[in-house]
Amino acid sequence: MRTTAVAILVFLSTLSHITGSAGSGSPADVEINLIRGAQLEEQAKQKGSGVKLMLKGQGQHGQSNAFLLIGCSTSWAVMDVLGMNKHDCPNRNLEASPEAFERARSLLAKSDEVTFSAIIKQDNRNSGSIISFFGSDGRYLELETSRRKNTIRFHYRSRGKLQNEVFFYQLDNQWHKVSLTISGQQAILHVDCNQIYKRKLKATPSLDLYGKGVSLWLGQRSKDRLVYEGGIQDAKIIVHPRGYQSQCPDLDKPCPTCGDISSLVDTVKDLTYLVAKLNATQQPETRTLASCDCPQVCFVGPQTYRERDSWIDGCSECTCLGGEVQCALRACPEVPCPKPTVPEGECCPVCGAPCSYYGKDLQDGEYHALHVDVGRDVCYLSECVDGNMQQKQVTVSEFCPALDCDLSLQTLEEEKCCNICQVDPSVSTDTDIEVIQQPLKLRSFNIELKETDHCLEGNECHSNATCVNMPTGYTCLCKEGFLGDGRTCTDVNVIIQTTFKLFETFNIKDVDECASIGSPYSHSCGDNTRCVNLPGSYICECLPGYKQLTEHKCTDQNECALGMDHCHPNAQCENTMGSYVCRCNPGFEGDGMVCTPVCTTPCENGGLCIAPDYCSCPAGFTGKACETDIDECAAGNPCPDHSDCVNLPGWYFCQCKPGYKSKRNENRMQIGACEDIDECWTGDHNCPSTTDCINIGGSYKCKCIDPATCSGSCIYEESEYRNGESWRPDGDRCGTCTCQDSIVTCREDSCNCEDKNTDMYCCPECDRTMNCLHQDQTMVYNSSDTWMYQCQICKCLKGEIDCSPLTCPELTCKHTYIPEGECCPRCDPCYLPTNEATSDLLQTCMHNGIVYAASTNWAPKDEPCTRCECKGGRACCHVTDGCR
Repeated sequence: MRTTAVAILVFLSTLSHITGSAGSGSPADVEINLIRGAQLEEQAKQKGSGVKLMLKGQGQHGQSNAFLLIGCSTSWAVMDVLGMNKHDCPNRNLEASPEAFERARSLLAKSDEVTFSAIIKQDNRNSGSIISFFGSDGRYLELETSRRKNTIRFHYRSRGKLQNEVFFYQLDNQWHKVSLTISGQQAILHVDCNQIYKRKLKATPSLDLYGKGVSLWLGQRSKDRLVYEGGIQDAKIIVHPRGYQSQCPDLDKPCPTCGDISSLVDTVKDLTYLVAKLNATQQPETRTLASCDCPQVCFVGPQTYRERDSWIDGCSECTCLGGEVQCALRACPEVPCPKPTVPEGECCPVCGAPCSYYGKDLQDGEYHALHVDVGRDVCYLSECVDGNMQQKQVTVSEFCPALDCDLSLQTLEEEKCCNICQVDPSVSTDTDIEVIQQPLKLRSFNIELKETDHCLEGNECHSNATCVNMPTGYTCLCKEGFLGDGRTCTDVNVIIQTTFKLFETFNIKDVDECASIGSPYSHSCGDNTRCVNLPGSYICECLPGYKQLTEHKCTDQNECALGMDHCHPNAQCENTMGSYVCRCNPGFEGDGMVCTPVCTTPCENGGLCIAPDYCSCPAGFTGKACETDIDECAAGNPCPDHSDCVNLPGWYFCQCKPGYKSKRNENRMQIGACEDIDECWTGDHNCPSTTDCINIGGSYKCKCIDPATCSGSCIYEESEYRNGESWRPDGDRCGTCTCQDSIVTCREDSCNCEDKNTDMYCCPECDRTMNCLHQDQTMVYNSSDTWMYQCQICKCLKGEIDCSPLTCPELTCKHTYIPEGECCPRCDPCYLPTNEATSDLLQTCMHNGIVYAASTNWAPKDEPCTRCECKGGRACCHVTDGCR
């Protein structure tokens, strides 16, 4: 009992940890201090290391040291203060020590939850890695921040595939606490102790880094790659539930995380083991209870049934007998139609609706022959199919059953396609047909139902029997698995069980021929069979994949030749002894049951591989692998005046130029003309009080009221600049501002990649020395190349992939939809409910030169399988399903 008490105490301790306050464990056991692990204090003492120890009070708090990480793009002003030449490029190498990396890897492999946290003050325009696990084949786990894109990004691997998650957040020039917690497939981002995002990732990150050849880095992705520039303090990896509380201990605890649940599961496992150990030491008398003479019961899921209790289980009726469940198929009522079906979810066959054909009632599946063309072996008939008469053409030799009478005795039955046998007058018909069934020898009958009325006129066959039409009447044959005279059929299993019980009652011992090997009673079943003992006898059943050759022998069944295989249409079937194998044809891959075409160059941009090395491209893309975007804007501007055509992967949209706004009718889907914005009237101008604002097309200008007191100068960030003067904003080496008639205009410098003096920091697309490997490792891109990946626009810059979410146009329509394979929503009235898309009755449609009113439906001339509807001013047409 002592071990059980200990286990319960551990269990309650775990519950207390989940529901109580944090901090019960030692932080040193679950945290990796990367400031210490990357030896920043030692690095700061070395000249040219790119690490500077900041003065006390320069970090966010004074309890730990803060460091300035310097890169090749650090602002000249900062370099000048530090006594560095602006052409100096620090040799940054902040790889964590082997001890720190091994400890982090060991903790991650055992955990379901990890938190990456740091206090940062990032330089303007910098994009850099805060914490990175990097291997020879790329990133494995990485926290990245970008002030250039105003994003915080998490890169990770899941089942070997690289994934990334983008969180939009604008960091400024101040210190910020940043922590990202990964718990299973959930990500929680905190900034300054505020929960900014909580979302489900696309996949579960892999935290097991063993055997990957990975190293751990601080402030950079790897040697000289994605270098973080700015201040950093308290960088940690916390392998513990709710690691963000290390930064923000006062945060309340919401629901348990995956890490909490994992700890609880481990404790429950320990408790289970201890209880089992306790049971093994119990007194002998408590272990003999199982031998008591207790009533036998049957357990079926959560239900318990007593001896001889009966119940319904799906399509079977079950009984508890001797502690075992015995089931047999439920009896079904007779059905009058020749082709009954079993509805989904039902057990018994039913007939479809009957038909009335020229005053004659036909059951579902019955037919009326219209014409028999003997010479062409064709019969034209009208068949009742669930209440509807359908005309068909059948091949007589395939449609009709073979007859065992002479051709001279055959005659065509009225209104039928098939011949029937007439009674031979030379043969006596006084003797009834005798049907012999060998006791307990199971055989399956394959008798095709003849299209006569003998069974339909009324029969006395059992529900588990088949009515077989004969030339002058009918007979009843019990179905496979049942025995009897056809009018009474009993389940073979019930007969066998009853016989065995009778043997026991009268103390008759059955000889098990299947178990009596070498005795006079031994069975004679041959290869590829299974002996099944029966009361007083036995049978030889064929193993799967074999068919009966004799009573005691079975031979291989060629499933391929018989069409019994399940191979894919693009696969070959190969017969084997007792089975078969399916092999996909060249150009296809799969298990043979399912074969899909292979495109050696993977289809891109939503393209589908529909045949070997053939991609079906979605609208807006072309090329062998759908890799080329069709630039709709290149052929000419299809947009209204004062707007620009913006090309997107797969399509384009129209965007009003700066200083203009869309004159869109809110009740319509189409973009209208772009009209000028009167900045003077809206107040969106910065003309000084000594000037008048004058609106002009797409902009405005400031006109001096009194030239004697108006100089045309500008005020920018509390500094005054002369009219016509240009300058660079503080800390921005890539932008230029100009003062013109009291108006400040700031633009980024244009990049001329042909100029060898071009600043590569401002123009990374000009650096041709490095390329990028596609996220799926399928293609290599040159610097400045762009492509789309997971609804992001990605660009190769300095050998790094820089992705940002796809910019989608602003839509004003009430309902939108995203086409399959695309990323941006669109307005299209054809996808809206009719009552919403046709609310404006003046929105008529023109189709093939004919004008239709709103909400009108019509079938175009000469297109009987097409239906159209006027919605929102557009003719929305589609092909009717099943129409030919």
